[in-house]
Amino acid sequence: MFEYFAYFDEAGNTGGNFLHPNQPVYVVGGWILPAGSTKGAEHAVQAHTALVAPQAKELHGLKHLKGK
Repeated sequence: MFEYFAYFDEAGNTGGNFLHPNQPVYVVGGWILPAGSTKGAEHAVQAHTALVAPQAKELHGLKHLKGK
């Protein structure tokens, strides 16, 4: 038997109001990892966050685009 973990997040600019005319794009993305791979992925995300936005409590896509 295999065990996997799924991590998902959404991106949009009007919250849960998906039909709002100012909501041109809504995106859902994520990762699915085997249970034994979560620590490596966690360390990779923490290292990336430390480079891109060390003071951030939550990492946003804009930081990826304009970061180091």
